[in-house]
Amino acid sequence: MKRLIQVLKIYPLVFLIVFASCTDLLDQDPYGEIDNEKAIETINDAQTALIGIYGELMRDYWGRNAILFGDIMTDNCFPARSYNDHAEFQRYIYSSSSSEIGSIWLTLYSNVNKANNIINVIDGLSGSNSKKNDIKGQALALRAYAYMELSKWFSPAYSINKEGLGVPIVLQKSNDAKPLRASLEETYTQIESDLLAADGLLVQKTEVTEESVKYMTLWAVKSLLARFYLYKGEYQKAVDYATEVISSNRFSIYGNINDLANMLRNDKGSEIIFQIGYTTSDYGNPLSGFYYDVKLSSTPRVQYVPAMRLTNLYKQFGAANSSKFGTEDIRFRNGGFFITKTTTENWESMICYKYPGNPALLEGLNMPKIIRLPELYLIRAEAYSYLDKDTEALADYNALRKKRIENYVNETGLKGSKLKDEIYNERMRELCFEGFYWFDLKRAGKGFEKSPTDEELEYIDISGANIKLEANSYRWLWPIPSVELNGNQNIQKNPGY
Repeated sequence: MKRLIQVLKIYPLVFLIVFASCTDLLDQDPYGEIDNEKAIETINDAQTALIGIYGELMRDYWGRNAILFGDIMTDNCFPARSYNDHAEFQRYIYSSSSSEIGSIWLTLYSNVNKANNIINVIDGLSGSNSKKNDIKGQALALRAYAYMELSKWFSPAYSINKEGLGVPIVLQKSNDAKPLRASLEETYTQIESDLLAADGLLVQKTEVTEESVKYMTLWAVKSLLARFYLYKGEYQKAVDYATEVISSNRFSIYGNINDLANMLRNDKGSEIIFQIGYTTSDYGNPLSGFYYDVKLSSTPRVQYVPAMRLTNLYKQFGAANSSKFGTEDIRFRNGGFFITKTTTENWESMICYKYPGNPALLEGLNMPKIIRLPELYLIRAEAYSYLDKDTEALADYNALRKKRIENYVNETGLKGSKLKDEIYNERMRELCFEGFYWFDLKRAGKGFEKSPTDEELEYIDISGANIKLEANSYRWLWPIPSVELNGNQNIQKNPGY
């Protein structure tokens, strides 16, 4: 406990001290993390502190929650009949006292603080300017990412209400900070500033390697800028940054099932721009534990099952390809994004297979892919469609589908709202179970309703079925955690809680 209090003393938000009762996680030394009270005096200290940021994020946030909640809180899947952790999220009955919400707030602001510690001293250290720029660039990108994620959960989508509240912006260490929430505009300005600064500091490496994609490289930052500008509605900038990544020719999309399956299982491949960098000795919170858990048996234990509404999308090919079947889409083939199996509870279904367990890692882990090249094609296609450049948007839509669907014939008649809808559907096909869909619904101003078929009722938890969330529901904003509310009288609540 003594070390816990030492660590908590300098966190910028007062709620962290209140959170001290949750000691199981906090009493552990983060992967490669130095004690926060030890000054960063050398470049090596700064590098070690940077590794600590990655380590903390991979432990719970990147490794599980950021990916999991983006899908189980939607109509992409149903809870299985016998097992379904995090029921409060998929049923939308969470509150400000929910431990996972407090943990996410804690983790992301802890990373903001760690990034601040680096950013605020790195320029004054002696040593190679190129090395300092690389460390600072990564720290800036990680801080921007933390603020992007905080605003995703706790603020309105910029496209829906840019006048809304953002999150507290903390750039300096303070022992007694009780910050107000910034506006969403101010939050987005800070994110943009950090990403642009990172883009100016990081340098282009000569090649992309299995090791380099575990860090915030220049290509990862440019990809985040494309994502950020899409979310902000600055579509030409989204196009420009997506084009830089696509045109670099350092990444490519797979067009056969073997390469796709190898990437998912072994966490290696030309589509990957940024992924979690687990090592062979790391323990984590494997996503396979929710979708395809075979740690104890070759028969999978499943907590969340893909909805037929989602899997049926892979059988919809468009007018030019109407004679095709689902299996011509390599993502839909057994061993692609899905696999059909009998589970430990003796029911058979199509199961998410994006996290089959890397045999080189422990406990069924895979390295979640935070950015893949197909997302950049989808960002550019969507941005083009909102710039009324349907020809260019359709070209990107077709380029991705031509890789994923055997003998694909380019669609030629899509335009306007129909094209936008199909790009949206393609995001569901390509990015399902990677944490995108909940925010895609939110930024599009769409609600959803879970409506199971008779077949699905045979194996799902009925308490997680027939859930409806209107587009204007206050539940699209998570509550500010009670531990922050209790310690910071200045913080503004979200409505409805």
